[in-house]
Amino acid sequence: MAPMPHGTQNGLGAWLGLGAIVIILFAAASQCSTETQTPAQLAAAEFAQNTSQGIAAQTADPIEPMNRASLRQGLADMRAAIKAEGISGAMIYSQNCYEGLSRKFTWVRMDVCGAADMLAVQAVDVADSIRLSEIGYFESEVAAGRYLAAATSAGQDASEADQRLEKLKAQTRDRVEAIDPEQSSAENEDNGVSF
Repeated sequence: MAPMPHGTQNGLGAWLGLGAIVIILFAAASQCSTETQTPAQLAAAEFAQNTSQGIAAQTADPIEPMNRASLRQGLADMRAAIKAEGISGAMIYSQNCYEGLSRKFTWVRMDVCGAADMLAVQAVDVADSIRLSEIGYFESEVAAGRYLAAATSAGQDASEADQRLEKLKAQTRDRVEAIDPEQSSAENEDNGVSF
């Protein structure tokens, strides 16, 4: 084999070195992203994916605007679930709500589920020392991902779904004070939850 000119060897070596660095960075990034997710986060992501598949398999209804009655219903439902069963009841309610969407999707029901989740996210955020498996389910990014996945699976453009989520968050923000702190704290002592 004939020797390569000196300039070509340096160029080839630089490209090979750059390629090796890119491969190492991709491997490290993929390893970091799976290592930082808890089992609860992974289960929540799988749940959202399954729900999205059920929604996508349905005939898409025309996109409907968000209405306040849906948000009020979701907030009321979640308050009742938290009052009755604490954060575990909140998770059961949310899962049932989204599973219902995977069988019969409506925009109204999606907003009910989203508003309920936003209240639960706020309730979990203010809890003092919660160490339940449900915590991963109600992390703000996970709950937002569930809502966005449902919206986009039903045919809404991703940027419009983001705007809808921001509107939902704005209209449900700071609603956690409506939960009776004395009663919820006493009822949830066994769960380690205080509101």
